[in-house]
Amino acid sequence: MPARIILVTPSYEVHVMEAQQLCGEREQQWQALRKFNTHFSSPYFDPSFIKAVAKVRDSVRIVMVVEDDRPVCFLPIQENSKGRSVPAGGRLNDYHGVLGKPKDVAAHFKKIFKAAGVKSYAFHALVVPETENLASYSFRTIQIHHLDLSNSWQAYRKLVRKHSSTVKRQG
Repeated sequence: MPARIILVTPSYEVHVMEAQQLCGEREQQWQALRKFNTHFSSPYFDPSFIKAVAKVRDSVRIVMVVEDDRPVCFLPIQENSKGRSVPAGGRLNDYHGVLGKPKDVAAHFKKIFKAAGVKSYAFHALVVPETENLASYSFRTIQIHHLDLSNSWQAYRKLVRKHSSTVKRQG
């Protein structure tokens, strides 16, 4: 399936493509956006995860927002039925959302779904950049924890032991 392009304004487009079309320059742009927030370093935001899911589910799509000829947001979705979507990987994906800079995500959240024809997006662990408020799209917000092992397991363990009396007691 070729990428579907929805022209929203002359300088703003929404592209809907198959996961395997995320390659070359598009994949480099995806990887560049991952660097803006440590949450995006999760394996769930890695293109190889999305492509692996797409190999077993032919309903995986990438929604890409292009503004002034440059991608500013990506959203990997899995279409369950016409207009009804979940994060790529469904319940196996424990860390999902719109990949992009917080100001771009906040500015385009509604437009992404409308232009891509997504009527519902059933999420359960949406990464919400601190500057964005998506409370109106959810019924509950909870704090989640993640392990940042980018500096090594030992560095993470030292940090946690420093700030957690439970970890100090339990080892």
